[in-house]
Amino acid sequence: MKKLIILSIAMLSSQVFAVNKCDELAAYPHNPDNPTGITGVDWNNLDAQSAITACLQAIESDPDNLRYQFQLGRAYDKAEDYTKALQYYNDSATQNYAPAQTTMGLMYSNGTGVEQNDTIAVDWYKKAANQGYAPAQYNLGILYDYGNNAVSPNQKTSVMWLEKASSQGFVDASVNLGYKYLNGEGVARDYKKAAEEFKKAVAKNNANAQYNLGYLYQYGYGVAQDYGKAISLYKKAAMQGQPHAQNNLGIMYRDGLGVAKNMQLAAKWFEKAAEQGDEQALKNLTELNNSTKSR
Repeated sequence: MKKLIILSIAMLSSQVFAVNKCDELAAYPHNPDNPTGITGVDWNNLDAQSAITACLQAIESDPDNLRYQFQLGRAYDKAEDYTKALQYYNDSATQNYAPAQTTMGLMYSNGTGVEQNDTIAVDWYKKAANQGYAPAQYNLGILYDYGNNAVSPNQKTSVMWLEKASSQGFVDASVNLGYKYLNGEGVARDYKKAAEEFKKAVAKNNANAQYNLGYLYQYGYGVAQDYGKAISLYKKAAMQGQPHAQNNLGIMYRDGLGVAKNMQLAAKWFEKAAEQGDEQALKNLTELNNSTKSR
């Protein structure tokens, strides 16, 4: 699944690595600027008002700290006060803070608080990407994959940016680069390299990578065929709600591939995938039900 991210790993900076409530309440997960012990707060769990209060206090004591400015922008963003969010994002972005530059790109890309402008968005992404900031590199990889009003689709350029981000352990970049090698988009088709990229993301429990690596093991593409490993990976992805993994797990149980045939479990997984709109799973479930009735 290809998608633009909001934010993720940040570039190292010269900011003071001291912990305070602003970090505890508003830090972005996986940001290397985060002080030791701070894991960050997911967007859905961010308490905007508490974070705003804490970050305002932090900036009062350390007004030049770009991390605090960025985190305050994030808190105002969550509160949907886009005027103030943009103020703090822009203050840190114009001082070359890559996470804020990437967020500015996102704001212009989506037209959040500003008039939508792909050209300005790409300019901000490039400023951050050229500093080696993986999320911006990933976003550029996706933009060049599809193209927009500012850039034309270019698969080779897309791969270049995805490779830069993947080499830094950026999970979504590894998954999308795996797709590129799997499908031969911008690179020669290479199942072995696809497997290597998916394995990077599997190590971080990414459901899409688990599904795709399971697929490679099921059919022996780029790896030795191994139904047991395929089933294990499908199960991990299926438990996270990945519909294609749920469908394929149903197929494994229906056909007895690496497991004893079990039509009840097959139907269970087909149904879960079908509930998420997987058309092939719905077809498989219908055929399975019809064959059971005809007996």
